[in-house]
Amino acid sequence: MATLVQEEWPDDIAKSIFFGFRLNPDDGGLVVEKIDDNTMTIKIPDTEITDKYDYKHWIWSSHTLKFSWNNTGHLLLEVI
Repeated sequence: MATLVQEEWPDDIAKSIFFGFRLNPDDGGLVVEKIDDNTMTIKIPDTEITDKYDYKHWIWSSHTLKFSWNNTGHLLLEVI
C-alpha cells in the first residue's frame, strides 16, 4: 500500500472525515473505518500492488455520513 503522507493538506481535505471501505478477508464482512483525527496514517492502495486488506473504496467528507442497509442488502448512505 502507498502511504498517504503530506505536510500540508488543502482545507477541504484537512477538515474532513475519512471513510475507508474494505472487506474482511477472513469472513467477507464489510468494514467501514472512520478516521476523524490525525492519530492514524491513512493508507491508500497502490494501483500496481494490491493487498487483501486494502480499501476497496474511500471518501472524505466534511459532513456527517450515516450508513445503513436496506431490505435488499444494499448499503445506503445519508448525508446529514
